[in-house]
Amino acid sequence: MATIQDFEERIEKQKAELAKLEAKKKELEKKIRERNRKWRSLVTHSAGESVLSAVGCAWQELDLDALDRFLASHADEVSDMLTAHGSTPEDAKARLDARKKKTVKTEPVADGWEQTAEPDSENSDW
Repeated sequence: MATIQDFEERIEKQKAELAKLEAKKKELEKKIRERNRKWRSLVTHSAGESVLSAVGCAWQELDLDALDRFLASHADEVSDMLTAHGSTPEDAKARLDARKKKTVKTEPVADGWEQTAEPDSENSDW
């Protein structure tokens, strides 16, 4: 027959296991936050490149206050068109990856053959 001491030992073992699981959960949450922060930065960079390309100016020429005013005054017109409601970080990253694959272009090289441009090397998780 089990004793009270046996139950107390089992409880302590389960508490230790629970503490390990809690630590693993916190570590995973931290990794996900870091990953999402990185992905957000990549998407923001890509959106900024789109703005510069559409406007046809260099980054140092872009008037950010004017851009903010323009976007604020046209938000109702473009919100539904530009927003993927209910999208997860994984969905956004997949869209970014697909976009990067579409925008990789062929560039002529000196010998007359075409060479495919490589995506940015900073995108190591791609």
